[in-house]
Amino acid sequence: MNKPRNLFREITNHFPSAEYSIITGARQTGKTTLLHQLYKDLTTQNRAVFYISFENTEILSDINNHPENIFKYALRPQNPLYEREGEPERIFLLIDEIQYAANPSNFLKYLYDTYQYNLKLIVTGSSAFYMDSRFKDSLAGRKKIFILKTMGFEEFLNFKNATELSSELELIRKNKDYISLRHYELQELLSEYIIFGGYPAVVLEKNIQFKQKRTF
Repeated sequence: MNKPRNLFREITNHFPSAEYSIITGARQTGKTTLLHQLYKDLTTQNRAVFYISFENTEILSDINNHPENIFKYALRPQNPLYEREGEPERIFLLIDEIQYAANPSNFLKYLYDTYQYNLKLIVTGSSAFYMDSRFKDSLAGRKKIFILKTMGFEEFLNFKNATELSSELELIRKNKDYISLRHYELQELLSEYIIFGGYPAVVLEKNIQFKQKRTF
């Protein structure tokens, strides 16, 4: 998937904030792909950025022993509690599948309280992980949650390379007497959206048989 989801820009706008960005959502909504796109965006800006997946059992074992062990796999930022000369470079750490950690809330809270403005975490987790019994701290004031849902119809049109139809859709919505010359084209795409839904992999699949298998 080359095109960014609508949520992409919301998260990049959140980059300057000290709050950690937590991306949740159902399976197959594209959380990992979105994280990859954010990594690429930060790389093109020449930012210090690291990507880690907690599906890696070696990394998971290390961080479950102590949060500091994450810096075996990423550059350790300066500790903001100690004054140093000059402005420290901010480290961006992107973590996929945070829910696999034994104590996700402790891990995130420790890193925020220790490194705060010098370390920005952007993490993904399943839609249920934040309500999990292992998540013992709300991280109030330390995080912002972004929910990645399946595509709405306008986002679906964008991924079908039919963005120009969004303006037609807006005219139809605003004026009940408006007769669109592209009504049938919109109707066909709407039928596809209703039948197969807005999961990214299904939307992008061109083969109808594969599309049905991905859906059902």
